[in-house]
Amino acid sequence: MVAPSAEGATVGENVSGVCSIRLNAEETKLYEQSKDKAASFDVDKAWRIALEQAFPAAKVHGEKLYNTVKSDPAYAQQFQVNREAKLRELAQQIAEDTELPESAALDYITRKWSDALVSGFENPGRLPVVLEYDKYFEKGEIPASKHSFLAPKPVFPTIGDRDALIQQKVDQFNGLSSEQATAWVDQFEKQEGLQDTRTMADVEAALNQAKDNCRDGKTGIVLFPTLNTNPDAVSQGAEGKARSKEQPTTTASTPKPSVSADIQVNPLQGKTTATKEPSQTIDTSDNSAALIGGIVGTIVVAILAAIGLSAAKML
Repeated sequence: MVAPSAEGATVGENVSGVCSIRLNAEETKLYEQSKDKAASFDVDKAWRIALEQAFPAAKVHGEKLYNTVKSDPAYAQQFQVNREAKLRELAQQIAEDTELPESAALDYITRKWSDALVSGFENPGRLPVVLEYDKYFEKGEIPASKHSFLAPKPVFPTIGDRDALIQQKVDQFNGLSSEQATAWVDQFEKQEGLQDTRTMADVEAALNQAKDNCRDGKTGIVLFPTLNTNPDAVSQGAEGKARSKEQPTTTASTPKPSVSADIQVNPLQGKTTATKEPSQTIDTSDNSAALIGGIVGTIVVAILAAIGLSAAKML
């Protein structure tokens, strides 16, 4: 039995639960160029590097803390005892030297401290998903999506354009000027892997649309991203009529109230606590404890990811 097609031909009845899929040459070229860098692109790290490039004085403080924590366990343990106060003190120094608002300085130095603690743990990132996509295109088949009231959780982050990012930073950090946000974002836009990640977010959205078409037996072409004009963007039918195509779009999701675990971890003392409570937006302008605690929670995720990858390699 020939599987129905999700790439433009009429989609027939889905009996086997799969549909055929084939990228054109331009789509394949951009996918192959983008997948590896997007798989390992760390958005948070890119923002930190961009801030250091836009405001070099911040890097002096950040690198000093990072190197000391990495090389001196006694200092790291002492720092941990009064972590919040020490991070706020460093943030004040960075704010004075860079003229950044303390909220942005605190976010930067807290994440720099977190980097020092988890450095060395291997994180698989998005590589497993890329390998799954490779199998789809190599076999020429994708599975039909399942009916659900919830949209699939995105693997590749949707990163807005330059203007949207500037406004995002101004809104995120109280006291950050438009000029400061622009300098920060302009450096972020230069980070290697950023454009590839944007591309892969579009690939992910297109694949989700193709899977939905397979499930619903729809007719139409799903356009995957291309560097130049997609040759399938407009095609002529036998009677010379343009055939319409379906182009998925990616938009930033609106945060919704949810129940999450507020994780606090002390890696130096081996203590971890988790409290179930409604998630809230963190105001970084006047709630340093919440900011620091939230970032510390990411350490658990990084460690668990590393353990999971190691276990997978042993199988």
